[in-house]
Amino acid sequence: MLTSVFSIALMLLPGSVGAGTAAGTDDTGIYLVTGATGSTGSIIYKSLQAAGYSTRGLVTNITKARDILGCDACDASEGIYVADVTNASSLTAAMDGVSFVADAVGVSGSTTDEVAEAVEWQGVENQISVLANGAVSQGRPLSSLQYAMIS
Repeated sequence: MLTSVFSIALMLLPGSVGAGTAAGTDDTGIYLVTGATGSTGSIIYKSLQAAGYSTRGLVTNITKARDILGCDACDASEGIYVADVTNASSLTAAMDGVSFVADAVGVSGSTTDEVAEAVEWQGVENQISVLANGAVSQGRPLSSLQYAMIS
C-alpha cells in the first residue's frame, strides 16, 4: 500500500512521468493536499514538504492536523486550511494560486450514502470547480492545472 501511495505522490511532482504538465508552463506551483490528515493524505503532504515543494494541507480538524502534520499554528501561515469539500465557498482561500491538487479525501465505511455522495461526488466537483475558477480569475491557463483523486 505505501509503495502505491509513494508512486502516486511522486507522479505529482514536477517533471515526473505522468505529471502531465503542459508545455511551457511553470511546474513549480503550489500543491494542495485535500484530506491531508488522513493516512494517505498525510504521507503525500509530508513527502511533498520534505521534497521542498510549496505545499498546503486542507483539513477539517486543527487538533488532528497538529497531531498528524506537526504544525504549530496550523493556519494559513503554515499552509494549513480548514475547509469542507462539500462547501465550495470554504475552499477558495486554500485553492488560491494552487496548480496541483492531490485529493485524498474519503469517508469511512460506516457513513451514510448521502454523506458519501456529498463528500466523494459533490466534494470532488467542488474542488475542481474552485480550482478552475481561481485559475481563470487569475488569468492562468486551465491546462496548467493538475488534479489527482487518490482516495
